[in-house]
Amino acid sequence: MAVRDPAIPPAGAGLSFDAFAELVVAEVHRRLPAVKATRRGARLVTLRHGGRGMAIERTASSWIVYDETVSDRIMLSIGERRDRFVAGNVAVTIASALT
Repeated sequence: MAVRDPAIPPAGAGLSFDAFAELVVAEVHRRLPAVKATRRGARLVTLRHGGRGMAIERTASSWIVYDETVSDRIMLSIGERRDRFVAGNVAVTIASALT
């Protein structure tokens, strides 16, 4: 039987794409106050800072985060766990990539 890492909480309530993106943007903005976030339709949110761009996109089968400056690089794919814990981790990843 696998032992759960105590630093990772049990899965929380699943979030809609809109709620997830709002949490990510708020956390990135807390870390990088000058970040600019733009909603582009129902499926795409872009974040820009210092000439860099990251995007969160809802596709037909998953949610992906990618670096807009490197068109073929997907940084991560968000699977079934789409809760506050994962949103916080995605925000840290995006903030790090934008600095």
